[in-house]
Formats: sequence, structure tokens, C-alpha cells
Amino acid sequence: MQQIRDPQKNSQNRRLLWEALVVGNPPFHSDLKMMSRGLAIMGDRESPICPICRQFFKDFRGRRVHQRVAHPREFHGEEAQALSAGSRRVRWDPEELAMMAAFEALHLGARNINKEIRERVLPHRTIDAIKGAQGLEAASAPAPLCSATPPNDHQFGSTVITTPENGASCGEPPFHPPAEDVIYIHVSELSRALGLTIPSRIEEVEAQVDLWCPPSAYTYKEPGRGGPVSRNKKAKRKRDYRRIQKLWRKERGRAVKEIITGIPDGPPLIPQA
Repeated sequence: MQQIRDPQKNSQNRRLLWEALVVGNPPFHSDLKMMSRGLAIMGDRESPICPICRQFFKDFRGRRVHQRVAHPREFHGEEAQALSAGSRRVRWDPEELAMMAAFEALHLGARNINKEIRERVLPHRTIDAIKGAQGLEAASAPAPLCSATPPNDHQFGSTVITTPENGASCGEPPFHPPAEDVIYIHVSELSRALGLTIPSRIEEVEAQVDLWCPPSAYTYKEPGRGGPVSRNKKAKRKRDYRRIQKLWRKERGRAVKEIITGIPDGPPLIPQA
């Protein structure tokens, strides 16, 4: 059964402990039990006595408020030590804790200290600052300085140097090729390395399609057996797709072998042990 603590008795124990430590009045022998309970309270982390100035408070919350106002550096030092000792994620960096402690030391007794710290000391911790930091990096980059008139080659022996980085003029953004052109360039280089050619006209593309999927693959064939066959466009499209896939799997291996055989320094078809 849980014992119900008497708040009046607890306050009396704390008062006796404060008199023994600060005032210097020794307790009577009948109060040894209360004194031991007071020492246990003092040894606990939630002691109502300030460990710096030995001032007595009504409860642990009052002691923490006093410690934050009167001893901000020690208060934040204990918080940092508790955060580093625990397994939870550290909320504040050591530099931020030092800045908060210095700000509170300069503004002792000020009202709305937490709001002032958020606005003045920790403006980078707001949601708007975190979201806008990524976009502001590119926007805050200094723009290139250029004159209204183009430089003259004959003035002071100056020469105009145009590089791919800065483009034709400093006012124009650098040219970026489209993604399709970049892909086409890479595919062209790979095809030349493999000894292949890339079709550049629609006729060549259609010829490649006829090579891989001859017109016989598109013709409708009645099944040898089975129930009635639906002749609508959707069913015909499904059957043609399955037939083309089957032909693709069959002809793909043959085409790959021909390509590998045509490469002079290509890998052998039969792996050597």
C-alpha cells in the first residue's frame, strides 16, 4: 500500500535541515529521524536547496527557477552534462548553451527570457530559418560584376576571355544541354565502342522494328483449341503483345551473340575454365 506523504511534515523536515546547515541550530535527539530524512532529500537530485548559494526553497521547482536566474552558467552546465550523460539526442550544441548562458547573465530578471532567447540567440532554430536556408544559399550568392558596355580589346591591352563556365557574357546564364541530348551522346559513345550504329531517321527506326518484330507477329492467328476468342481490340492487343515478347526473348539471345562475336576484343561466348 502506497504511503500518503504529508506536505506539512515534509516542509518541517526541510526547515530543520535548513536551520542545521545555514543557521547553525543543532537538532534535538528526537529529531534525528527527521534529520536523516532531510539528508536523504538533500542527497536526491530533486533537492530544494540550491547547491551553490545554499538557499532553501519550498520545492525543487522553485530551486530550479532560482538557479536559472541567479546562476545561469552553472544551470546550463548541468543541463549540458545531463544531456551528454543520457542516451537521448542532444538538443542544444555546447556553443548554443554558452550563448544562452551569457545572454541570461546579461539580462538577469528580464521578463519573457525564453522568447528573447528564441528571437535573439537562436533565430537559426526556427522552422522558417531551417526551410529557407536551402533556398537562400543560391539566392545569396554574389552576382558577377559586369559593365553596361562590352569591354574593348584595344583598351589598355585587355583581352576578352570566354570560358565555358562564365559563358559568352557575364549577364547570361551558362548553357546546359537538354537531357535528351546528353543521353543521346552517351548512347552514341557506347554504341561506337560496341561497333553498333544508332538509327537517326524514322525509316531506320521502322526497319529495326521490322527486324525485331516482323509483320507476321502482328497477324491474328486463330488458336488451335479452346473456347471462343474475343475479337475486340483489347484482346487482340494483348495477344500481339505476348507474341512480340516471346519473339523478343527468342531473338534477343541470338542478337547478343552476334554482337559479341563481331567485337574484336570481346569476351568469349563459352567461358574458359
